[in-house]
Formats: sequence, C-alpha cells, structure tokens
Amino acid sequence: MLPLGVVLFDWLFWREGGGINMLVFTLFVLVVQFVLLPRHAAVRRSGSFWLMVGGSLFGAAMMAVYGSAVAALACMASLLMLLGYVNQPHLKLVLYALLTAANSLAKA
Repeated sequence: MLPLGVVLFDWLFWREGGGINMLVFTLFVLVVQFVLLPRHAAVRRSGSFWLMVGGSLFGAAMMAVYGSAVAALACMASLLMLLGYVNQPHLKLVLYALLTAANSLAKA
C-alpha cells in the first residue's frame, strides 16, 4: 500500500493547493487502515480511535469546502494522531498519540 500511497500523494499534491485532494488522500489512508486492521483489533473498540477517524473526516471535509490553513492543520493533526494511535494501541490518551505521531514525523 505504501507505493500506491506515494504515487497517489505525488499525483494529488504536485504543484497543487489544498482542497479536494486532501479529502481524497485522507479517505485513502482511512480505507487502508480499515483494510489492514483486523476486525477484532483492540484499537477498533476504542473511543479515541473513532474520535480521531471522525476528526480526520471532518478536517478533510472542511479542507475540501474551505481550503484554509486551519482546516489543513486540523486534518493533518488528526490523521497523524490516528496513525500514531493505530501503531501503538496501548496508548490511553490522545496527547500521547500526538506525541508518537510527532516523533515518527521527526524521524521521517
């Protein structure tokens, strides 16, 4: 899925502003997470996971509608927190998921 995500990211964001492309990419990331996570995964039963899914979708929708920097920040932050939380499901606080995502982003 990673090569497909890289190609999709390059195609959607090369010399383009934010907008509907952010919504498409967020939906791609969420669908990949749902495909890769088994149905019985503990993270799927967590309220924080569903809160971050909802936040990612809402931020992406607002990015598609308004295209503002605040919507882009909200979308990216919630998507990064979601990925941090999925990779370490034993985290109990959303803040720790954000710190994990920021650490991974800094390493990348």
